[in-house]
Amino acid sequence: MNGKLGSASTVIYFVNHKDPTHAEGTVILAPYSAFPTPEGWSRHEADDLASVRRLEDRLNEQEMKRLEAQYHRSEATLKNLRQKVRDQLMAKLLSSETSEYDRDFIKEWIRLRDEKKRAKYQAAFEHRAIFLHQLHNDIPADRDANDETVNVDRIG
Repeated sequence: MNGKLGSASTVIYFVNHKDPTHAEGTVILAPYSAFPTPEGWSRHEADDLASVRRLEDRLNEQEMKRLEAQYHRSEATLKNLRQKVRDQLMAKLLSSETSEYDRDFIKEWIRLRDEKKRAKYQAAFEHRAIFLHQLHNDIPADRDANDETVNVDRIG
């Protein structure tokens, strides 16, 4: 806490304006308070709970967009491959040369890979909690926000 009521230690973050490796407006957190501002980024501070919550919301939205895009790319890439594997296994399952052990294995694999279950896992993916560490885990009073130290007695 920085001493103000309803406040937290100042959170330093950067917003991209000119770095071509990230989309314009991308927000990243500084690893520690004195971290230098990267080239092409602007330095900002969130020094009260309201501004930290706004930053958290912005980071959550940014991360969800990134994860959603990654998920859709992965689904588009893997959908045809999964169907190809499924078709090959179905052909093997129907083959008279397939052993009973292999048939049992294929049946179980198909049961476990049931596409109807994908919706359940997709929903779990979409509901994962992403939160700003600073807002939910305050820095101990005996440690400066710029120190990169860990008290192992607090872990666990």
